[in-house]
Amino acid sequence: MEQRLLAHDHVKAARVALNPAGELRVWVRQHQPVARVVRSRAADAYLTDEGLLIPVSPRFSARVMTLSGPGAEALVLHEVPEKQLQELTQFLKYVYGDSFWFSQLIHAHVDEQLELALYQQVGKQVIAFGTAEHFVQKLEKVIVFYEEIAPRRDGTLTSV
Repeated sequence: MEQRLLAHDHVKAARVALNPAGELRVWVRQHQPVARVVRSRAADAYLTDEGLLIPVSPRFSARVMTLSGPGAEALVLHEVPEKQLQELTQFLKYVYGDSFWFSQLIHAHVDEQLELALYQQVGKQVIAFGTAEHFVQKLEKVIVFYEEIAPRRDGTLTSV
């Protein structure tokens, strides 16, 4: 039974046991999606918190950031170097685990060099983020922009 559960793409770990009373106990741990890779000519996929790609399910839709663009396509085709995949995964895990960024960022366009253009839930600004390398420092700079620079502007943000 465990092997059958583990054969499911979304199952990370499974354990099945009978207790002394004869009751069947089943423990299942699922992969945690941190982003959905949206593809125009093929099936979408989820990127997990471990950097794995799993197919989307017709029965479940994770509330995660979406990714698109040639770099996102390269993820699905396993054409992204391991170091960049891990950096991107760590960035997405950070966004997913932070209540502010999780509510702010809804989409990222990933170009051929794996540079991110981040789209927000509120506002029309697109954040030209660069690669996921040093993402914590970059996000801190975005916070400084919103707290200190944007309030002083007249509302017409052209570039910073």
